[in-house]
Amino acid sequence: MNNKLTLKPGEQAKSTTDGRVHISKANTATEVAWQKGYFEFNDEDVYDVMNELVRWYNIEVVYEKDMPLEKMKGTISRSQNISGVLSILEATGIFKFNVMGNKVYVHKAL
Repeated sequence: MNNKLTLKPGEQAKSTTDGRVHISKANTATEVAWQKGYFEFNDEDVYDVMNELVRWYNIEVVYEKDMPLEKMKGTISRSQNISGVLSILEATGIFKFNVMGNKVYVHKAL
């Protein structure tokens, strides 16, 4: 970032690979949820959700072909183990998960 940039409360800045900076409205609830011990999902697909879980639980994810891209919204405590989080995600009726060691297999629900 450069020192000519001024952000207002509720804004965020992101730099691009070509060096440009874009200012946009920040979803502050999502941005600080991790500080409060939560995953905050706001219209995110399975790939975005699972990327958060990969970072937190140090797992590897294997996807079935042609995964549904329905958007999910919700808050889940980070203090839960991976099985608890996957159980909550399965309750959406969109996905099924199988865990083998540190690998999580993601399937479409029937």
